[in-house]
Amino acid sequence: MPWDPAHKRIVTDLWVTGCGSARIIEALAAVGKVATKNAVVCQAYRAGLAFQGARTKPPAPRPARVPMTPEERAERERARAARRRARDAAAAGRPVPPPRPRVQPVGVPVSLGIRIWEIRDGQCRFIADDPIKAAPATCCGHAVVPGSSWCQGHRAICSAPAQRPVSVWVPGRRVA
Repeated sequence: MPWDPAHKRIVTDLWVTGCGSARIIEALAAVGKVATKNAVVCQAYRAGLAFQGARTKPPAPRPARVPMTPEERAERERARAARRRARDAAAAGRPVPPPRPRVQPVGVPVSLGIRIWEIRDGQCRFIADDPIKAAPATCCGHAVVPGSSWCQGHRAICSAPAQRPVSVWVPGRRVA
């Protein structure tokens, strides 16, 4: 909606007196003009008034802080001490429990620990460790079953036996 010269005059007159955009919006609403804060600031900018340096009024003083009671102060100090103790215990390091022994399934050979980029043709490509936790991912490395990428033990884990395909055609239900 276009701005009338009277509305522009209200913005410029109130802006130079130091009124905020909220008060200018109220003055415009009193004469029937609906405007947003952005529209008021844009009109002042177009008139060459916006961004002309610091305001003439100093900022309002901050409200005084309410002093803490002795109970609140003691509670805060107890919480700080507890955090400090936890941080110091973590920095000192607690004894790390030994890793659990890995249980190897029956029939699966123990991995040779060959890095993934060193695997050659004819070696099992089963990833033997967690590649997220261990930086270099290692593979099994044992001899593969012909026509497979895995050794006999890992092939039993990774593949499922082939199933007979299910036929859709039923001989007794044929209709001409």
